[in-house]
Amino acid sequence: MLITIVVVALVLAVAVSLLRSLRRSVVAHLVEELEHEDLHRRGTAVVELGRFELTDKPFAVAALLRVALDPAERPDIRVAAAVTSVQAGTSEEGRAFLLSALGDEAQDPALRARIVGALAPIAGHSQAVLGLFRGLTDDPQPKVRLATAFEVHQLDPSWDPVPTLEQLLEEPDDEVRIGAVQALTGVGTPAARAALKRAADDRSEAVRHVAAMGLVAAP
Repeated sequence: MLITIVVVALVLAVAVSLLRSLRRSVVAHLVEELEHEDLHRRGTAVVELGRFELTDKPFAVAALLRVALDPAERPDIRVAAAVTSVQAGTSEEGRAFLLSALGDEAQDPALRARIVGALAPIAGHSQAVLGLFRGLTDDPQPKVRLATAFEVHQLDPSWDPVPTLEQLLEEPDDEVRIGAVQALTGVGTPAARAALKRAADDRSEAVRHVAAMGLVAAP
């Protein structure tokens, strides 16, 4: 009986070791793909690396940082690489890059909005990042205002996002107006409900539909 237990334990130990080696070899391959000339393969490698636990793989985090800090790389791949490095919990440089890109109004609005979501967990325990978010609720880019208004309200329920979201209901982009309606649905104040009622008369059928659903679901 004792011999059987020992054998099973050894087999399990070998299996765990092989699994770790396999994962490391896969991660190493993905790191090599970050240098590939094909844009799609580099982007895919960044996404796939995000599926692995990288806290014990500093070589992978370092490679992601090289991508994030490479001005010649495509902006969305740079942001994705920085996000993945930050998610590994070991990258201050990745976080610094994200903060810098977030503050750059020349960056693509969709990318900056994505950065807001990536930094939201940090903002929950960083007054500096939360303060940056508050300032960005007046940003020139509507998608950035939408993302930050939502996150600031989530982090600080005492902050009223309705004025910002009401302004976004006037934007020409249907996607922005739909996002504003969805954000208003979760606010649960009389002012938010009044804004939803106005959105129910929007020129876009898609916005009207989301607003009608919001009025039903709103607290």
